[in-house]
Amino acid sequence: MLRKLKELQLANGSFPWFRGMFPSYSTTAYVLETLGRLTALTGEKESPLSELIRKNAYNYLQSEMTQAYKRITRKNEYALNEQALNYLYICTLIPEEIPASAQKAHQFYLNALRPS
Repeated sequence: MLRKLKELQLANGSFPWFRGMFPSYSTTAYVLETLGRLTALTGEKESPLSELIRKNAYNYLQSEMTQAYKRITRKNEYALNEQALNYLYICTLIPEEIPASAQKAHQFYLNALRPS
């Protein structure tokens, strides 16, 4: 099953809805969330292939959310949305450090949770 999943993963770490389609943030987030939940539920160590898939997808997710952050800050207006909430949830499931390039964006989304 993991081999088939890896075959669907694009070079940038994302997953399309179907083979041959464009990258999909939501599909990638779903795969990443599912991998995180499986690891948490089973308590088993991740296989090397699962870890590779997860790391590549996680890097894609961080990159996409950083790009979204840059677009948002250029417009200077923001309302917390489902994508940001899902991103923060996935970050709690995945045992990865937030990359330095994504720290500012990650903190922005965390701060958006706080009442103003």
